[in-house]
Amino acid sequence: MERDYNLDFLRGGVMLYIVLVIHGLTNFYYVAVDSWIVSMLLFEMPLIFYISGAAYKLSRKKSLKELIVSRFYRVILPYYVYAIFVIVAICVLKNDVSFDDLKYVLCIQNAPALPYSNQIWFIVPYFIVSILGKFYYAIYERNKQYLLFLCGLFVFVIMLLDYMGYNNFFISLFREVIVYSLFFIMGFSYKEAISNRIIMLVISSFLIALFILSSLGYEWVMQYNKFPPNLFFIFYGMIYLIVFYKILMSVRFPRWKIVDKWNKYGMEIYLYQNFAFWGISAVYAYLGFTASIMQYVVTIFLLFSALTLIAPYINRLNVWSAEMVKQVVYKVCK
Repeated sequence: MERDYNLDFLRGGVMLYIVLVIHGLTNFYYVAVDSWIVSMLLFEMPLIFYISGAAYKLSRKKSLKELIVSRFYRVILPYYVYAIFVIVAICVLKNDVSFDDLKYVLCIQNAPALPYSNQIWFIVPYFIVSILGKFYYAIYERNKQYLLFLCGLFVFVIMLLDYMGYNNFFISLFREVIVYSLFFIMGFSYKEAISNRIIMLVISSFLIALFILSSLGYEWVMQYNKFPPNLFFIFYGMIYLIVFYKILMSVRFPRWKIVDKWNKYGMEIYLYQNFAFWGISAVYAYLGFTASIMQYVVTIFLLFSALTLIAPYINRLNVWSAEMVKQVVYKVCK
């Protein structure tokens, strides 16, 4: 299949956006996570899954076994390599690793004991949705109306869960898989002609839905709607994705080496960003810096430089780890 550089650019761009803008602004409290500014900026996760859905549509289709193996080596194994560094870091911080610490790390959850490690929640739903994408696309190819019905069912389930108000870890994960599946499925619209009339009608409908939900008690603070994702977050994310659909249909992005690099090493950068934040915060604490616009500029520069430099070496470690695992599997199965 011919490579789509627009998706590559957008994938690298959204990784820059997540680390330098979303986390860069909030991790050091330059802007409060419940501010209207951050609420306007929280479209990154819907966009990631939209890109994944669009990329899957254009990719060579793998068997279920090939897809699971591929996603394991691309997502799960790099995480567990990262987990080794996390456990070592917790030992340095606490001189000990408790059962709870190990539980969070081994179960691929945010590790409370490690500063700035609030990005790990994404790994499990991303892995699950990327596997389920095969089944969604099979329905899409067979009958798009069936897929629309499934999307409607997903929205209905989220509405019920919102109404019931019951929540725990597994319900939250279930919500994440369903909601981000909707954004993944929306990626199948990439490179399909949709009239401006339909686009405006859909956007208007979703905006009306947001105002109705707001009158029913949903808040406009998107951080509250994102964890776990609810009905408000669905309509909010969809509006942004329609805008990005129009941009992708009308704009050809340039080839920038640095964006290509953040696309290529996106998983490494995403996983290890908390170590960069941790190191920078230690320097700031030592120097006695307080939050300011200039400090944010310095933070962006330091984050960008550190992660750009270290990502290729982490990638080599991940490639080496994958080769070791493949050799072990080959010897066991031989």
